[in-house]
Amino acid sequence: MAGAPDSDYESDTCAREDEFLGGESDEKSAAVCLEVPAAADSVGDGLLTPAAEAIDTFLQIQKLGAFACCKQVCLSGNQEELHRLLSSRSRMSKDEAKISLNTKLAMCSLFADGKTTQLKRQKVVHQDSAERSDEGRALIAQQKPRQGIAYYAPYVGGLCEKAFESLFSISHRTLHVYRMQIQSGDISARRHGNHQNSSSKDIDEKTLEDWIYDVANTIGDVVPVRTRTKRIISGVERRYYSFDKYVRLPSHLTWDQLHTIFLTYLDDNYIDTPRPSASSFNRILAKRCPKIRIRSPRNQVCDECAIYSTRLGSSPGAQDAELMAEHIQAAKAMRDEYAADVSHTSPSNLVLIVDYAQNLTLPLTPDTPSKWYFLSLVSVSMFGIYCANDESNFNYLYSEMKGGGKGPNEVISMLRHILQLHHMFDSTVESSGGHHAEEMKVTVWCDNSGGQNKNSYVIWFLLLLVDCGVVIEAYLKFFQKGHTKNACDRGFAHVKRRLARVSCWNMEFLVSAVDSASSTSVTVSWEDENSHFGILNHF
Repeated sequence: MAGAPDSDYESDTCAREDEFLGGESDEKSAAVCLEVPAAADSVGDGLLTPAAEAIDTFLQIQKLGAFACCKQVCLSGNQEELHRLLSSRSRMSKDEAKISLNTKLAMCSLFADGKTTQLKRQKVVHQDSAERSDEGRALIAQQKPRQGIAYYAPYVGGLCEKAFESLFSISHRTLHVYRMQIQSGDISARRHGNHQNSSSKDIDEKTLEDWIYDVANTIGDVVPVRTRTKRIISGVERRYYSFDKYVRLPSHLTWDQLHTIFLTYLDDNYIDTPRPSASSFNRILAKRCPKIRIRSPRNQVCDECAIYSTRLGSSPGAQDAELMAEHIQAAKAMRDEYAADVSHTSPSNLVLIVDYAQNLTLPLTPDTPSKWYFLSLVSVSMFGIYCANDESNFNYLYSEMKGGGKGPNEVISMLRHILQLHHMFDSTVESSGGHHAEEMKVTVWCDNSGGQNKNSYVIWFLLLLVDCGVVIEAYLKFFQKGHTKNACDRGFAHVKRRLARVSCWNMEFLVSAVDSASSTSVTVSWEDENSHFGILNHF
């Protein structure tokens, strides 16, 4: 309720202030410090409550009264005058307080006895006294006269410089800046902060946005990320799912490289726009293109996991956290099914894991000659098949001279070969040690590469095995994208470690080195005349 503060509350407040200051305040100063307007029901923006304002003013007055600025101690004994001045300033905004201070300094410069005072002559050391006197006068003539000022404060009167700085809570450097501003003829409050950089605000952000989207459409990979929204319709909460398209740029790029390429693009096309700095380049892209990111250079990193982790940040939301939890649970369910298939093998259930390794080159030596970087070496593909039944790694090697790539024709041809090695086609005929077709099953695990494994040709091949009576059931299962770490990668790591210590000059050397990489490694050279990739001709 509006009204004057209670007298008991005033006495208790003053008693607490006396205890805090370690001494007793006189009754006059206590009455002044707690003098609150009668109508103070609400407080405006940026203003203190009346009680807090009174306490702060009282403490500031006590501090100023004990401040030894000079021999005269300019601020002592002026509690009432200081209270009026400080109470008025506490109700001013920041800009109003600056304008008020500049006005005081402008008036103080007029109150000085002489508007300007001549600088003292600087000492110039020369042997000749006459020359010293002439050069001293010339030096003084070149210097500007110093503006004199007499410091005054409303209600308080004349002050020294230190007392003036302490009263208005400014440093000597700030006081000098204000005086220079007044000498230039400006007493307004200069605006600081909340201003955009004068150089970066002129950058054509639309040109940068169009350029980065062209780059993303050319070399980027689109990663659909599941997004969930909630809506309440007729009191019923409904969830809607959609997919946001994120773009992942190749991992060999960096933002500094993209910045350099963009500057070259502007110069080559004679685009007249301010050139952004590296920090402005990153800031604009983060603001206008938040869904374009560079893929992590680490292997086996899921793009969706990286995107969800970025979106969660330091203060994750419940919606994004639930989506990431669903993604991780799906990946975990896939890994559990993969582990179950590998552990439940039998003579009638063949489990295969297939994958391509990084291309090798011939010749290959631990110490690569420098000139080889400028030559086109022979590329060698390595297709790995891990058989979980006997825990063996089959590595199929073939060079580009064989004429094969990494398409479904090559994948199906090598799958057919591994099935022949395990006598899968013998199951259609009853023989010693063989199994009937109604007992045979085959499960193939592979990654999500559409051009290699995840296509209709591989599915048709497995359907053909069932239709021809080779197997009764055939399963083609895929690892979740980004979570494709499998047994073939372990075999590839052994091969990589072995090739780092040997020299291979032709395919025979390479086949021997890969075969000796581990005890479970079985190398199959696909370079002879009997090996061919014509399996798709039968479809």
